[in-house]
Amino acid sequence: MKQLVLLALCCLLLSSPAAAWAATPIRVLPDCTVTDVASGDTLTALCDGRKVLVSLYGIDAPEVERRSRKTGRLLRPGQPFGEEAKTVLEQKVVGNPVQLEVMTVDRGKRLVSLVKVGEHLINREMIAEGWAWAYRHYLHGQYNVDFIVAEKAARAARNGLWQQHSPQAPWEFRKENW
Repeated sequence: MKQLVLLALCCLLLSSPAAAWAATPIRVLPDCTVTDVASGDTLTALCDGRKVLVSLYGIDAPEVERRSRKTGRLLRPGQPFGEEAKTVLEQKVVGNPVQLEVMTVDRGKRLVSLVKVGEHLINREMIAEGWAWAYRHYLHGQYNVDFIVAEKAARAARNGLWQQHSPQAPWEFRKENW
C-alpha cells in the first residue's frame, strides 16, 4: 500500500506543470545586449529597447563590496574573489549579443535566466572556471547535475575562488554580514 501511495505521489509531482520540475524557460529573449555587470551573477541587459535586470540562474558568485556613491562609505562588505568574478563576467558578456532563457522572475523583479553568448552557457562557465557556486537550492532538472559536476571539477582543479583554503559560500556570507 505504501508503495502504491508513493508511486501515485511521484506521478502527480512529475506530471505537474510547474516549470521548476522541467527546468524549462518560461520565455526566451534572443537579442539582448549586456550594458552593465553588478556582480559575478547579476547584470543589466537591453532587450527590445527595454532595460532588464538579470540574475544568472543556478549560480551564486562571491559578493562584491558596495559603497555609497556620494560619501564612499561602506554599505556592504564584499568577499574574496567577488571583484574578480564580476570582472570575468564583464569580459564574457558586456557589449556582446546574448540570449536570455528566462527561468523565473524573483522577488526583486530580476529575470532569473540562463545567459548564452553564441553556444556558450555563461552560467556554467562561471561555475566551471571557479567564479561561482552551483546554487543547489534553486537548481532543477538537467542543470542540477551539470552545474554540480562543473563545480566539483573546479574545486578539484583549484580554479578561481577554489584557490582559497575554505571559501565561504555567498548565502552564508550574506546571512552573517547583511
